[in-house]
Amino acid sequence: MAPLRNTRGKEISPRCRAVIIAFRSLPTPISFKKIREATGVAISTAHDIWQHASANAQEARDVTYPLDLLNTPLLLSELIQSSNLDSDARSGRPALLSKEDKDRLIAFIKRDFDTRRMQMIDIQREAGFSHVSVTTLLRALKERKVGAYHEEFKPILTAENKKIRLEYCKEREYWLPARQWADYAFKDEMSIEVGACFGVNLVWREQGEQWHEDCVGTKKKKGVTVMCWGMIGWNWKGPFHIWAKETRVEKEEATRAVGEWNKEAGRKEDELNAVWRGTEEWRELKEVELAALRAARSLRAAAKERGEKITVPQSWQAKKFKIVQAQQKDTKGIDSWRYVTTLCRPLLWLTCRERLLLNPQFLLMEDNAPSHNSCFTNQERENEGIPKAKWPPNSPDLNPIEHIWRLMKWRILRRRGQERITTPSEMERVLWEEWDKITIEEINHEIVKLPDIMIKCVAANGGNKFQS
Repeated sequence: MAPLRNTRGKEISPRCRAVIIAFRSLPTPISFKKIREATGVAISTAHDIWQHASANAQEARDVTYPLDLLNTPLLLSELIQSSNLDSDARSGRPALLSKEDKDRLIAFIKRDFDTRRMQMIDIQREAGFSHVSVTTLLRALKERKVGAYHEEFKPILTAENKKIRLEYCKEREYWLPARQWADYAFKDEMSIEVGACFGVNLVWREQGEQWHEDCVGTKKKKGVTVMCWGMIGWNWKGPFHIWAKETRVEKEEATRAVGEWNKEAGRKEDELNAVWRGTEEWRELKEVELAALRAARSLRAAAKERGEKITVPQSWQAKKFKIVQAQQKDTKGIDSWRYVTTLCRPLLWLTCRERLLLNPQFLLMEDNAPSHNSCFTNQERENEGIPKAKWPPNSPDLNPIEHIWRLMKWRILRRRGQERITTPSEMERVLWEEWDKITIEEINHEIVKLPDIMIKCVAANGGNKFQS
């Protein structure tokens, strides 16, 4: 049963009203002072309830009862009619936001990419709602089913990107994690911002607007970052590496090494082509090319007689062998030389050779980052005999290791309650600890999702507006 005593400042319940009316209807009515002690209702309020019930009951009797019964005492059943127990409707304070105001608020928030990410205090000022509180605005948004949701981040895709992704996913739509996908090694880098509250970017939207153009962002990190690299596969976890910041001395040493490597590559290229020029293949090709050159010169002479001018090659230099020279990047980031010498040769390709011994169908998955897909990197990888799987551009959502990175970020975010991570060295330590905690079951759990991801990508016609 509900408590008899009324809580101060709360609406008086129908049961409490009925008790007050019953106390006053007794042959010897209970005084309002004792009613206050019993119910906690103020004397004046209890008096108003009794007067209200009596007046309503008498009015109802005047309409329905015959004249000879009008002066008889009111019965309790008449006094506790539902109309007497319900509180009177109050006019209340007028709404601070009209329907038009709420429409204007929603229209402002949904105006563009930036307004969907505004702080509420900025929305209050910019949209002209300074006369109401932030709480009132939040209540209006909730009424219209607009809330602050985690922002989804997806790379921008061109029409060509979508076409390539669609073809890729159609070919692999029915692949099984423990069979075809088990041949793949998935690898990638992750950049994490030190001290950042990553993963909690919010965007104003309705529940069904998750993939709206203005609700999907491309995040850019602003603070100090630490970059790491990892590798996974079905039923195994590969090595982990944290990129150290390249010092000036290391950069100078790399510049010297790149120059020497390119010089040696040029010498080898000349030697190979010199040997090739002594073969029968070269002599046959030379005759064909020289015949074409003579014919072109004859055409030029004939054109000259007609007063026309055409261009033909003046000489022929045969080169069968071309050794790609290494390029060093002047800007921030990992260039192909550093990628190959620091990571691939001592760590990545060593692991790949071990996997090839266990599985001859092994394939290395690498995205199309410049350092991964440069001519120098591709040539060195081929020299090592490491097979590379083709990969569609701008497709991190198809790579299971991206979900491992997300898992690690959330775990690091939860650690902020127990420890502060404010320096790169602290972040490096935490990254190693979290990588060691990643289990084979968690890796397999992400790879198992690949068939479903392929189906979703095909359904999106190669797009990436889906939950991977």
